[in-house]
Amino acid sequence: MASVELEQIVGIANRADGIVDGPLRTGRQGSLIVAFGHSKYEEATYRGQVFSAIVNGATAVAVGQVVGGAAAAAVNFALVNPSGSGVVLILTKALLAMHSGTPAAGPVCHGLLVGFTGTIPTTVPTGNLAGGSSSPKARAQISAGGAALTGGPAPVNLRPGNWTASAIATPGAAVLGIQPTLELIEGDIACPPGTGYLPLWQGVGGAAVTWTFGCTWEEVAYP
Repeated sequence: MASVELEQIVGIANRADGIVDGPLRTGRQGSLIVAFGHSKYEEATYRGQVFSAIVNGATAVAVGQVVGGAAAAAVNFALVNPSGSGVVLILTKALLAMHSGTPAAGPVCHGLLVGFTGTIPTTVPTGNLAGGSSSPKARAQISAGGAALTGGPAPVNLRPGNWTASAIATPGAAVLGIQPTLELIEGDIACPPGTGYLPLWQGVGGAAVTWTFGCTWEEVAYP
C-alpha cells in the first residue's frame, strides 16, 4: 500500500475567507493545533450576529413573569423571535441582579414562549458591535413596571436558572442565594422563529421588589 504524505504548516497562517485547499496546522512537536485563535464569540460579534437586551431596574415582578403565568399577561422582559425571521436565537449568557424588596422564594427559571402568534414587541435590542449598523431580527418586550405581551402564549417552564431568591429580607435588600448572577448558557437554549424566551420567578413576591435582567444571544440562519 502506497503511503500518503500529509502536508503541514508550522506557525501562524493568515488566510482570506473562502474555500481553499491546504494543510492542517501542526506544532513543532507534531501536535495538531486546535487552540482558539481569538475569544469564543469574536467572529460572530464582529460579523454583526451577537446582540443583547436588558430591563434595568424593573419595579415589580409582573404577573406574567412567573412560573405558571397566563397567556398574554404582563411581563417585564421577554425576547421574541418573530415568525419568518429566518434566524434562530442561540442564547449564550443571562444575568439577573436583585436590587431590593422581598422576592418569592425559590429558583428563577428559564422559560420559553412556544407558538408565538401575538403582537410582536417593538423594542429593537442592542448590537454588541460598537458603531456597527447590524440590526437583530429579535424583538424585546421591556417594561420596568410590566406590560401585556398581547396575544402571547402561556410561558413554558424549561429549567431552573443559576439564581435562587431568598424570601428573607435583609436590611435594605433581599438576598440572591447564588453569586455571581451571570449564567453562561453556552447555546443550549435556542429559539427558532415563532418562539421566545423569558425568565420566570416563582411568584410576584412581596413589596418593593426591584431587579435587573439581561441576556445575550447569537442569531444564526435557520434552518
